[in-house]
Amino acid sequence: MSSDGKTYLLDAVDDFLPFGSISIPCYNGIGRVMKFDGSFWMDIKPTERRRTVTMITLKLADDGEMTGTISQTYFGYAAIRQRKRMSEFQDEKSYLEKQKAASQFWSITSYERSGEDRSFETPRRKIWDTVNSLRSRCAAFLVLTRFLVGRTETNPFKADTRMFPHRLRGPMDESITIVIEFPETFEVASMPDKVGLALPNAGGRYIFGSQVTGNKLTMNNVLGIARPVFAPEEYPYLKEVYSKMLQAQAADVIFQRKK
Repeated sequence: MSSDGKTYLLDAVDDFLPFGSISIPCYNGIGRVMKFDGSFWMDIKPTERRRTVTMITLKLADDGEMTGTISQTYFGYAAIRQRKRMSEFQDEKSYLEKQKAASQFWSITSYERSGEDRSFETPRRKIWDTVNSLRSRCAAFLVLTRFLVGRTETNPFKADTRMFPHRLRGPMDESITIVIEFPETFEVASMPDKVGLALPNAGGRYIFGSQVTGNKLTMNNVLGIARPVFAPEEYPYLKEVYSKMLQAQAADVIFQRKK
């Protein structure tokens, strides 16, 4: 529809889409507008990005137990997807049971959420947890084996080459920050290496960084995809970005007890 010289794309099928948005598969670059007095081609570009912000704050105790919070905020199409997920459950209890069952690397001790049932609010959820993914090599070493949430499990780009353009599910931004406070009796013996990659033609970027300041370890994982379509010659760069991200997220963090 058009109003005051501006055209809006509407979706009459998906109940979760806000005004001015259409489903992601409809963003195929161009569409035909049919009118009584003729028709014309129109560029169809995403008006929203799929954006998720995750903040993980943890505290390592002297006895090796690690507790903390996981906060996640969803924007754009990520918010729409989160609302759809919530609608699949009958009530809050069944939703929480599903979350607990899926949390094999951490145990939920408390939980709260907001905005998942209102299209005009930003969905947020916060989890208080005890980490189960720590393993001990011996009494002097503790190893955090993986990201707790938001980790990419597999590389979606399997082929070595591609003959046709590759279409993604629209622009996206994913940010994960992990802050681990450890006691004075421990030090960080090993942490993942830094990574910085950029896709050609301003297609996106991946950045991973880790640093220790005082008795806090901070890790930042940022993935940004700027456009939905990539040419065949750009495909190897997409594959490399995800390969490096998998390596960074799978690397161990080793805490060593000071001598």
